[in-house]
Amino acid sequence: MGEDGDYATLAVEGKRVDLWIERYLVFLDHEIVRLKAGFIGEHYLHCAEASYREFQSSQAVKDRFRAWLAIRTCCQWLCQLRRCVR
Repeated sequence: MGEDGDYATLAVEGKRVDLWIERYLVFLDHEIVRLKAGFIGEHYLHCAEASYREFQSSQAVKDRFRAWLAIRTCCQWLCQLRRCVR
């Protein structure tokens, strides 16, 4: 179990790692390429990755929440894009 009582959060080499966030970032990267989301998709992914790096350095719960918000925003945008592509 991780330090906050979360099974997906652990410390590796002094950095906080959230396995679920990392998996979502990989998924979003694949979806952005698959849907040809372009600069907007890359921007949303960049924001999510920046929020995750902030969480890793600060180890604050609010920064972890911010990373999840950025992931959610990117997912919502990709969902809207997917509807338009069909």
